[in-house]
Amino acid sequence: MNGLPVKERLEQIQTRIRQAKERSQFAADNVQIIAVTKYVSSDTAEQAAQAGCIHIGENRWPDAEEKVERLGERA
Repeated sequence: MNGLPVKERLEQIQTRIRQAKERSQFAADNVQIIAVTKYVSSDTAEQAAQAGCIHIGENRWPDAEEKVERLGERA
């Protein structure tokens, strides 16, 4: 991550997606953001969920299990 709070980083990404849509014929509605939580804490994953991320990816089951238990249906 670049040091910004998760919510601000997500807003930057959404802005970049909107800008890319304006430059192309691609509908931004078709874009889904997946927050990859490899090497971040459950707290950070929860911040992503609170900021509006509904798709969260984790490739290590022990880490994923903890995040699934914590986030439940939110992500």
